[in-house]
Order: sequence, then structure tokens, then C-alpha cells
Amino acid sequence: MHMFFLIWGTTSFTTKRYSFAELQIADETGLHSIELRQRVAHVFYIPLFPISQTWVLARQGDSNKYLPNPDLESHIEQMGLQKAAPWYCFGGLILIGVGVLFAMFAR
Repeated sequence: MHMFFLIWGTTSFTTKRYSFAELQIADETGLHSIELRQRVAHVFYIPLFPISQTWVLARQGDSNKYLPNPDLESHIEQMGLQKAAPWYCFGGLILIGVGVLFAMFAR
């Protein structure tokens, strides 16, 4: 008997990375960069749709991510940086749409 396992869940990845100098912020923390992380829902590791975005701080050589304090986060938000989810966050929905269109017009 074959078992079918549906692999689904959420994952996150970096969509933008800025240095403190690029954002004109004095780096007194020893951190390396400010990243915009995108969380997406996935099925079989194919992204279906975006869920949320979060600004995090990263230190070079450290895999941990740190949340910025409210003052730093409001400063980043006031800069008006683009926060649109990349098109590939909708990859699964695009594949489903292409499949449906192909099925409709392949007759």
C-alpha cells in the first residue's frame, strides 16, 4: 500500500537586504544588515501565496534573525521602501491557473 503525504506549511526567505549605511542608520549594534523577510504558504515546497512580511536584523556569520526595536522599525517604514511581494510568491497559483487554461483550450 502506498501512502501519499501532502507536504504543506509555511516558510520564509529574504526578499530585500539593506546595509545600515544604505538606510542612513548609525550601526551601534554590530549587526550586519536589515532584511525584509517574506513568509509564504507552500505545498510540496512550491509557494502558493504570501502571508506576511517582517523586517529583521542579521549579523554576519550568525544564522539568527533579530527583530528591530519599535523606533528602528518605524524609521524603516517611514523611508517608504517597496514591500510588494515578489511574483514568485504566487508560483503555485500561477501553475494551477496555467494548468486550468491548458485544460480548457487543449480540447
